[in-house]
Amino acid sequence: MIDYHFDGFEVDEKAFPHDNERLFIHNIDEHVVNEASHYIKENGPDFSWVYLEYTDDMGHAHGNSAKTDEAIRMADDQMGSIWEAIQYRQKEKGEEWMIFITTDHGRSAESGGKDHGGQSDRERTTWIVMGGGQPNVYFTKEQNAIVDILPTALRFMGIEPTKERMYELDGVPLSGSVSVYNPGAILADNKIKVTWKAADKAEEVKILLATTNNFETGGTDTYTEIGLVKAGKEAFEIDLKKYPSDFYKVVIEGKYNGVGRWVKR
Repeated sequence: MIDYHFDGFEVDEKAFPHDNERLFIHNIDEHVVNEASHYIKENGPDFSWVYLEYTDDMGHAHGNSAKTDEAIRMADDQMGSIWEAIQYRQKEKGEEWMIFITTDHGRSAESGGKDHGGQSDRERTTWIVMGGGQPNVYFTKEQNAIVDILPTALRFMGIEPTKERMYELDGVPLSGSVSVYNPGAILADNKIKVTWKAADKAEEVKILLATTNNFETGGTDTYTEIGLVKAGKEAFEIDLKKYPSDFYKVVIEGKYNGVGRWVKR
């Protein structure tokens, strides 16, 4: 349940008159940030989500440019206001907080940074700022992704979903201990070659396999333990002769986390 929301100002043209330069969007962002900062400082909600649009508008309109750079500096100042509110809660209330700042996509090099939606490395590459928690080896040494934020937040808040739900997540926690990350699965010659990277090469990991996707419709998938190997091996081969199917879910499960991949024939 959402206790408090602050949204929809782009349709309030009286308070935020529209202009061709889209400065009204920046003014809306300022309004939302001020309200969010105040609410966090005064009420300390368990979870907050804030979306700012101006940098996206400037990127689409101007691409790689001084205008876009300035929009990013504006967003940085706005994030500073929210961070100050968090620091107040930490100092005055003795609370422990975590903050993530990220973007939902990159931009196309071919259009000078104005567009996105393709599959180029630049369009698919995003960045993450994390404040709070103890960054682990995956955060500091590897390429992270937006999907890593959810399992990190769940861990930080002490929320433990069932294993079956965690198997459905693509992300890896960015703070605290991890066992495995960067999974891979390649189907060839009726075998799946499973790969991963290990944080502790001496640890043992389980290789699990399911041949259904009942979870999609609210059901349960049955996972079979195919092998138990040293994490440092970082590879395992599954012979599919005993497991005929057109679809597979593969999970590498360690002591601290599991990672998985789906394979379709």
